[in-house]
Amino acid sequence: MLLPWVPTIQIGARVPGNPTFVDQLGRRVRWNTFHGRARVLAFMYTRCADATECPAISLKFQEMQAHLPPSARLIEVTIDPTHDTPRVLRIYARNFGADPRRWSLLTGDPATVLTFAKRFNVNVSPGNAPGVLVHGEALAIFDRSDRLTSLTAGNSWEPSEVLAELRTADGETGNPLERLGLWLQNFGVSCGAAFGVSESFARPLAYVIAIGMLLFTGAAIVALAIALRAWLATSGSPPAAGRR
Repeated sequence: MLLPWVPTIQIGARVPGNPTFVDQLGRRVRWNTFHGRARVLAFMYTRCADATECPAISLKFQEMQAHLPPSARLIEVTIDPTHDTPRVLRIYARNFGADPRRWSLLTGDPATVLTFAKRFNVNVSPGNAPGVLVHGEALAIFDRSDRLTSLTAGNSWEPSEVLAELRTADGETGNPLERLGLWLQNFGVSCGAAFGVSESFARPLAYVIAIGMLLFTGAAIVALAIALRAWLATSGSPPAAGRR
């Protein structure tokens, strides 16, 4: 399917166009249906056989479901909308214990769904076997006013970190250390993309770069303090006596 080019959504932006989906209960859902709710968005498809990809994301959603802020929502959008009908999604949702009041699984018109996915850098292509898809992964967090607050590539994020960021998006106070963990993951993925490092090394790379930056900053502060002290000692000494 030939899809139109769409720009990647940016932090602070809203999803344009208010696209329409269908949830696991067969209900028509528009993106603004979730207005007023902070939400976590990810992508999956039910035939994914790689336990480290879509099933892993859904297991993390299952863990987060028990700790969601009261008004927040979890949203998974299938990237295989032709196969993943509401009935198929309903069975998948049941296998992961998804409560439809808190966790929505969405399908819809293939062009609408796949164009929506492209806005988050989730591109989809056929794999080397029937029913297999090659695809990117992304996790997005939106606040109550529908603005994107965080976009994380891959699936190596931790549920506790996402929940901390989600609570902040929901107007609560999130754990700053947990939020830092998600920021480091995003930072590491960005640096990894620049240096050709795989996602599995994103977090270690982020820690190495962050520690290096802290050490450099600390050394610069120490050097500045020494230089300032020397300057003060020189400028504060009495002038030399002139010759008679």
